[in-house]
Amino acid sequence: MVQGNRVRVGLLIAALLAVCVVGCADDQGAPPAKLKKYTALPPDFPKDVPVYPNATFQAAIGHQDAPTEQGAYLAWSTKDEIPTVRHFYTEKLDAEGWHVISYPGVAAAWMGEGGVTVVATKWGRTAAFAIGAKDGATLISLVFPGKS
Repeated sequence: MVQGNRVRVGLLIAALLAVCVVGCADDQGAPPAKLKKYTALPPDFPKDVPVYPNATFQAAIGHQDAPTEQGAYLAWSTKDEIPTVRHFYTEKLDAEGWHVISYPGVAAAWMGEGGVTVVATKWGRTAAFAIGAKDGATLISLVFPGKS
C-alpha cells in the first residue's frame, strides 16, 4: 500500500509539473500559455505559502500574467537538512490553514536518499513541494498546478 501511494504521488508531481510547464489548452485549440522565467518571486506569490528562511531562490517559471494562479514551478536551495525543511513546511502550511500531507521517500532520481514530498491543499488550491538532496545542498521545488 505504501509503495502504491509513493507511485501515485510521484505521478501527481510529474503531472503537475507538466501542466505548469506546458500550460493548459482548452478544446477550442487555444494557444499555449505564455511562459516567463522569473529571477525573483513572482508578484502574485501567495502570502499564505511560506518561503523557507535559509533558502536561496533559484528561479521560477510561470505564466507571464498570473504565474501562481495559472501554474508555476519555483525552486530554491539551502544547506539545511531535508527533515528540517520538511518540518518547516509541514508546520507553517498547517498554521496558514492548509491541509498538509507529507510523503517520505517518494521515488525521484534527483531527490536522493531521504527525499520527501509535501502536498498541501486549501480552498481548491494545491501546492506540491519536492524536497531532496543533490550535490551537498537541499533542493526545494514547488509546483502550483494552476486552475484549468
